[in-house]
Order: sequence, then structure tokens, then C-alpha cells
Amino acid sequence: MSAEIEFEHGGLVKGSSASDGEVKLEFAVMDFEFAEAFNYRGGVILSPPWVFNLLHDRPLNELTERPTVNRQIMLSTSSESGMGFFGTFYPSELSVATYEV
Repeated sequence: MSAEIEFEHGGLVKGSSASDGEVKLEFAVMDFEFAEAFNYRGGVILSPPWVFNLLHDRPLNELTERPTVNRQIMLSTSSESGMGFFGTFYPSELSVATYEV
């Protein structure tokens, strides 16, 4: 089980300005592990149409500017209720493959 609650701009302060922040549940999932190569996840998940959305809170992102697409065209984080499968498998001794559907 994992969760992330986001406090944007210090949270919501009614009436202080037009740019008030917000508090929202950005990510909350429960994983059911069957095997390393096959697992089920359900809850409020980050939508994966671009890799930056899935990795938006990495420490590296604190040191670099967000991509222009994620700042001006699409949201940098987008979450929806959903479910799916994910896993890791090893095609050979020197390789690893992961998936998320």
C-alpha cells in the first residue's frame, strides 16, 4: 500500500487570493503480489502517458527544469482511479524487463 497527499502552495486558504493552493490525494494504491513477474495494482494511480508523470517526485527533478511539454501543454502530474498489472522478468542472465499495463 502506498499513498501521496499533495499540499500545493501551502494548502487551501479560503479568500486570501486567486492563487490559493489545494490539498489533494495524488496517489493511493494497493498492490497484490502474485509473483515478481505478475502483480495487480488498484486505486488512484498516476496516468502514464509520459514518463515524467510517473517519476515526477524524483530528487533529480529538483535540480533540473521540468520539460516544456509538462509545464505548458500537459499537466506534469495526472491521476485517475484505475487498476492494472505490472511486473519484472529476466529474459537472460544480463537483462531485465519491466512492464506496467
